[in-house]
Amino acid sequence: MKEIVAQEIIKNLSNILERVENGESFSILNNGKIVAIVSPPEDTVSIYPTDAFSKLNDLRKTTPVGTLKEVTEWKNVGRR
Repeated sequence: MKEIVAQEIIKNLSNILERVENGESFSILNNGKIVAIVSPPEDTVSIYPTDAFSKLNDLRKTTPVGTLKEVTEWKNVGRR
């Protein structure tokens, strides 16, 4: 991780953001102390709602929750 003085960010913001976009991370220093870290976002999975619904249905088919009796028993645990 590279270190950048806060004043340098003001002068070179677009260049720094481009470098972050390309995968670099930076520690921002103010008076010699790290005050922030700038890094690219972690990879996230984007899913459309319709895809999410179908994936949940697929998951439900391969990982059954239980019978109605079992679910009712689980719900009542601790209520006795």
